[in-house]
Amino acid sequence: YSYAVVKDSHFHNNTAYAVNTMLGIHSCTEVLVETSSFQNNSGRALIHVTNTTITLSHLEIINNQPRSALIILRDTNTTLLHNSITNSTSVSNIQIQNSICTISELSCIDNVMKLGGAINCDKSSVHLALSEMRGNQANLGGSLYSESCHWNVQDILVSYCVADIGGGFFLSNSTSGYFTNVTLTGNQAYEDGGGAYIGSG
Repeated sequence: YSYAVVKDSHFHNNTAYAVNTMLGIHSCTEVLVETSSFQNNSGRALIHVTNTTITLSHLEIINNQPRSALIILRDTNTTLLHNSITNSTSVSNIQIQNSICTISELSCIDNVMKLGGAINCDKSSVHLALSEMRGNQANLGGSLYSESCHWNVQDILVSYCVADIGGGFFLSNSTSGYFTNVTLTGNQAYEDGGGAYIGSG
């Protein structure tokens, strides 16, 4: 497809086996997914996007248990606007790889992940603003896990997140960026970096 729209749709109580996902979008020119909900789904991922320019807007994602990630963005140019992710479990929440990503008004609350309670970023450029991440848990990075990414972060609140390392942020391996008006409060790390861990690994 050169252009596609998914709107006012509901993905509830579905299971995808093997490598399948709830919504797979690959090699499209431009896609809009908006005002839709994902609830009580399992499989590899809820949304898997590759080689596409996409906007994900006003999505409500509640109580999902995919194996790999809730949202996988690989080789994309992505805008995420006013999305809510709560009470979900996986390896990663929003997984960003080799992409350019703009995120605004994201709410991530009470999720349990392995890498990044809200965002797992690898070799990408991310602009994150006007967002809240609260009560998330992960092995590394209670809200953000980042390797070799560039960040522009402003006006976000990270509170009461928990990780083994990096209660709020885990930033390593050539991660760079600007962090402005960021509030880290009440976060915990069992080993190092209660608010943030910045290091080589």
